[in-house]
Amino acid sequence: MARSGGVAGVTRRWQVSAPPHESAHWIQLVEHCPWDAEGTVEHSPTPAAAPPTSRGADRFTWTIEARIDGRCHRAIVSEADTRGAWRALIDAVRGATSSAP
Repeated sequence: MARSGGVAGVTRRWQVSAPPHESAHWIQLVEHCPWDAEGTVEHSPTPAAAPPTSRGADRFTWTIEARIDGRCHRAIVSEADTRGAWRALIDAVRGATSSAP
């Protein structure tokens, strides 16, 4: 997962590889996200799709990718659209990364 944009245009990245005993929790977080919903861009292997337009200058855009059992989900989500399941997944990944040893 990566967040880009803001005043400085800096990109920050977070990544989690779930241990087997936690996989059900992470699968549930991923499967609740609206991967095909309006406001997200599902990507093919080539980066041809553009991210959703932001609602103002210096807004953040999230690139979220999840791989589960050989399936790959990828979406670009504007900061304004990071509610509900998207916010839960983002917060979980960021929390797991900040508490990693």
